Amino acid sequence: MADGLSIGGSILTTAIVIRLLTFPLVIAASHTSAKLTALREITEPIQKRLNESSRTQDQMALQLARQDLRKVYQNADINLWKSFLPMLQIPVGFAFWRLLRNMADVPVPGMEVGGFWWFPDLVYPDPYFILPLATGFLQHMTLRVSLISHPSLVFSYVPLVPY
Repeated sequence: MADGLSIGGSILTTAIVIRLLTFPLVIAASHTSAKLTALREITEPIQKRLNESSRTQDQMALQLARQDLRKVYQNADINLWKSFLPMLQIPVGFAFWRLLRNMADVPVPGMEVGGFWWFPDLVYPDPYFILPLATGFLQHMTLRVSLISHPSLVFSYVPLVPY
């Protein structure tokens, strides 16, 4: 393109803008997770009461445990729905992927010459698999860092991440 970004530059810029727009959602979820971790000593006994009363089908004890847990969360200013905000990235990412996939199938003018570095033609997949490998590596490192910062989660991911 003579008067702006190439298609590759436009895709990269759009991806960065989308990531920047969803970053506050990730931060909000991280704060909620940190608060929940800090309150674990208080909430674990209530969770055990909740599970036990659910198992025995004691509705009164179940309601009391839920109320106690709600009070703890309210006093700590915790909104559990904030933990799920980063999941909004899933439909946005999927829509972006489908858009790019359909653009490559048409093909949109400029995609044959809009690439950069090792793949100049955006209609064809990365011939050296650098982008998929880099994405997998970054996902793995993100998971590792989150497991280091939340060691209690290690056992839930052990089958997924061999060390």
